[in-house]
Amino acid sequence: MITKHEIAAGDLGLGESTSLGTKAGPFLFFGSQTPLDLETGRLTRGFSDLPSEARRPLVSGLLLVDIPAERALAQTWRVLQNLKELLSREGSSFDDVVHLRVFLTDMTDRAAVEAVILDFMPEERPATTLVGATNVGADEEIAVQMDAIALAGDSGLRRENIGVPGLDELSFPFPVASRAGQFVFTTPLPGVDPETGQLVNRLAELGPEEREVAPRPRDAREEALMAQDLTIFGHIRRILETQGASLDSIFHHNTWLRIPMKEFGALAKVRRNLFSQRQMVASATSFPMSGIRRGDALFEWEVQALIPPKGPTDLHKEARLLPHGLTGYNAPAQKVGPFVFTAGEVAIDTGVPRLVDSFAYLPKEVRLLSYGRVHPVTSIMAQAWYIYRLTKSSMEAHDVSMASVVHQTVYMTNVADYPAVERMATLFYGAKLPPTTLVPILGVSPYAQAQLEIEVIAAGDKGN
Repeated sequence: MITKHEIAAGDLGLGESTSLGTKAGPFLFFGSQTPLDLETGRLTRGFSDLPSEARRPLVSGLLLVDIPAERALAQTWRVLQNLKELLSREGSSFDDVVHLRVFLTDMTDRAAVEAVILDFMPEERPATTLVGATNVGADEEIAVQMDAIALAGDSGLRRENIGVPGLDELSFPFPVASRAGQFVFTTPLPGVDPETGQLVNRLAELGPEEREVAPRPRDAREEALMAQDLTIFGHIRRILETQGASLDSIFHHNTWLRIPMKEFGALAKVRRNLFSQRQMVASATSFPMSGIRRGDALFEWEVQALIPPKGPTDLHKEARLLPHGLTGYNAPAQKVGPFVFTAGEVAIDTGVPRLVDSFAYLPKEVRLLSYGRVHPVTSIMAQAWYIYRLTKSSMEAHDVSMASVVHQTVYMTNVADYPAVERMATLFYGAKLPPTTLVPILGVSPYAQAQLEIEVIAAGDKGN
């Protein structure tokens, strides 16, 4: 039976009701870590907010260098110091982190942020997602936030970083993937030919197996999208094969786009063909971000996979629901042993189809949620309720409940609307929400008016 408990703020000064993370089975799931001092609750804005011993290694002595990077350096130090403290309280350390996600307001801060990460983790770092994430409503004073999945101190497991010659350069200074037991987490990779270091923009540059999967492109732009997508699939295949796995082992993947969602159709065509040929079904989340590590790439993406079981006690994965109506090839959720990973859900009634942006579109029992209000009711509230209802259905189909959720990521085009989303969330979770990461994004598909996408991870007692 899997055990679960909150990683609470405790005596950090934030109150017992604040959940910073969840321990479930062998894993620790941390919600968003922002640059607040855990002792005082004050936002770290610059070097003057750090202890003197922390400032010294961050400052070069060249004001032309230090001043532009000050906020990013100081805030990254604070976030990592907070995470270090929380890991220590659970008997873990940075050596136990298996997947780190870093969201930046400004991608030009990347070098500064990576430098601080290397100071905290000088030997080996985990698979790391680093993307630009900003839009309206975000706090302009916050340059960086992070979340993480780590191994609990009593898990009996250890992180193993995976190296693949040729691909390692594409993810440097992070490994292409990290493994913990049967779980593999990859760093996002671009569609680059590792031999030339150049982006692959033509299907003729691919092998015959990849070209067979690609439908005929309409123009050079669509061809470049397809070619880069298939190139990344090739990279992921190579990574998984080193662990005795295949593309069939994927249970979730995230695509971080530098293109608008209206261009995602080219990728959807490739994935539909590839997935149907391999009978591969995974949950997925995809949307445009403000930046990715390789700035000239059209997108990067990452996967989470489960190494195939070899013994009777090993974990299995399964998808109990039909492919999602929005894509036709991705499952709404994947059960991975006792864990459930959902796809990013959006508020679309796929049977009509239409965007659910009004309480009038909700079931009768909740249609009057806005009754008695004289202030404008934003459409985000109806979208949030519908998404949580879809998520609840996926949970129940896989033998877990909303109370089993150990982490949620809320992607929003206007994060200032989060209080309204939070209100709807309490109708499903109760007064206390699970650890949450709030990520500003540039758009949601396929309706331009869609503002919200949510994915969750849950942990139940059943299944191996």
